[in-house]
Amino acid sequence: MDTPPKGHFLKLVAHKALDLFVAGDSPGDLQQVGHISGCIKFAVDPGESHDRQLLAVHYPRPERNFKPDAAHLRSRKQFLINAIDHGGIQTPRPIPTPDGELVIPIEIESPYWDSPCYCSLTEWQNGDPLNQDDTNHVEIVGKEMASLHNFANGWEPEDDHFSLPSFDRNTWMTALEKLDSAVEDGRILPEHYNTLFESTQLAILELEAAPGPENRIGIIHGDMMPGNLLQAGPDIWIIDFDNSGIGDFAQDIAWVLTQLTPENRRVFVNTYASVRRKGSPTQRELELHFILSQIYSSSWWVNDPGHKFSSIPNLCELCRKLKHGRSFLYT
Repeated sequence: MDTPPKGHFLKLVAHKALDLFVAGDSPGDLQQVGHISGCIKFAVDPGESHDRQLLAVHYPRPERNFKPDAAHLRSRKQFLINAIDHGGIQTPRPIPTPDGELVIPIEIESPYWDSPCYCSLTEWQNGDPLNQDDTNHVEIVGKEMASLHNFANGWEPEDDHFSLPSFDRNTWMTALEKLDSAVEDGRILPEHYNTLFESTQLAILELEAAPGPENRIGIIHGDMMPGNLLQAGPDIWIIDFDNSGIGDFAQDIAWVLTQLTPENRRVFVNTYASVRRKGSPTQRELELHFILSQIYSSSWWVNDPGHKFSSIPNLCELCRKLKHGRSFLYT
């Protein structure tokens, strides 16, 4: 008999998790609405006592030596609840089980993994994604990120087990090492890889020699591009904290800048600074983080054999400008 596809087992996990979250309520149907590496998301249709919800299933990927980190997943949910209740941040609220668990392990027999999946449930939020080409929307993202950073910088977790990944030297060097395989199969030229390696080392050493002030370190969103903010009437909702961690707020800013035109980058930075007011990074710091962000995002595509890394030559040109002290952020 043929082995069922991975999606069959993920659906089984989702139904089993949902039974635990809703505790006997009729959960309604599940509809897949998103799937990225190691995480599949389902819309949960309204049941007898709840509105539409979003169920996330984080699953192991043995072929990539990846297992979801339950502590990280729980800590993200704890931060979001505090950001909603004490920071005025609008983001879909995590929903606990009747026993108060925000993340639950689900084990089933599967040929695709041999360790637990971890599942979470949140409120569903309708809205229109912001547009990175709309200057007004870019201003909104700048204000919302600054507000998030204002809260994150002063917030201290009460739980001793609170744990999130850090954006640091290890992050950047690991991303660079992943690109090795793209050099081996010819998708990245050796001379381009050498340029990326040199720039990564330069950026790390320069940032470590003059680290950002303490009021610029905290929990960052990690992927706050305009498409991860929803507009619902007069309200703005921030979604998708799956890549959040501990880092320099400059890293959060730089990641958004990689998605914008030079003109809108300036709009974003100025708007952010008008709300944040303290601890805004210099242009040089943003350019260092910009290069690291581009290398980091490139590493995501290593395991996709169809990805040609066509942006690498342009990235190498920015690396050369960085090396020689020529600004590029707004040009």
